[in-house]
Amino acid sequence: MKNGTNKEITGAIGMIEEQFIEHCNPSIMNKLNDLKEDLNNDFFTIIVLGEFKRGKSTFVNALLGTKLLPVDVIPTTATINALMWGEEKKAYVVKNDGEIESGDSSLSFLSRYIASEDFEIDQIKYLKIGYPAEILRNNIVLVDTPGVSDLNEQRVQVTYDFIPRADAVIFLLDATAPLKRTEKEFLDEHLVKLGIDRVLFIANKFDNIDEDDEEEVLEDIERRIKKSFNANKQEQKFKDFTVLPVSSSMALDGALQNNENILVQSGMPKAKEHLLRMVQEGSMADGKIQRYKSRMLDIIEAIERGINNDIEL
Repeated sequence: MKNGTNKEITGAIGMIEEQFIEHCNPSIMNKLNDLKEDLNNDFFTIIVLGEFKRGKSTFVNALLGTKLLPVDVIPTTATINALMWGEEKKAYVVKNDGEIESGDSSLSFLSRYIASEDFEIDQIKYLKIGYPAEILRNNIVLVDTPGVSDLNEQRVQVTYDFIPRADAVIFLLDATAPLKRTEKEFLDEHLVKLGIDRVLFIANKFDNIDEDDEEEVLEDIERRIKKSFNANKQEQKFKDFTVLPVSSSMALDGALQNNENILVQSGMPKAKEHLLRMVQEGSMADGKIQRYKSRMLDIIEAIERGINNDIEL
């Protein structure tokens, strides 16, 4: 990070807090606090996105090589689950009122915070989960999210609110029914508009594709994405655009059994390799500075809109 620009953004935050605090609603304050946290920690944040039941939590578990996040036949992820390196397996439930509850980074503890009728999502800001997984080294934060088409609007909104913090995105598709209209609309509205252009598309559940059809299916998915997002033109919307076939369930089985053959067949080693390359390229100072500047500009514009509304009233 270029220290001068870092100080400029920190100075702008300080000026807002000093001179415009009365125009900062809770949403703006959350964005300011998130930006300060990211500036201080300089994490590389990878957000795992996709419609519900695309296998996001299973995919994250496979990356970690363990059954840590709850999975089920119905949507389970109800909160933002931010996983980061930790020698000690410790989880922290960060609540909106500032209270922090701690527990073990374990399936039994995290299962208390799954989607259910009596779960009060408005009380939880996010879960911070420390775990000693190799993929999380070097300040990488891996974020599991509720489905972007979840029927629960609150669960969808917590995902939307967290997306601006992404340095890169893993977007899970179902290989048997890829890139639906709702998925394209989400990518347009919540990634392209925010300038998030490092996207790894995972064609998950690829073990459900007949072996004779695998090449054709993968080419079809790539063709659909290129057609939807002009990825074959000079003004392409995604700089880092790749589609990789993966079976998350097979990858997790391979990791748990320590079976290299199953892991290779699952496609996960190639996904990990590509992911680490994205991190290396995306961690360069200029790219991170530009993302911080974009978030700062979004906050300033929100304050300006609030001031104009106050004047009109």
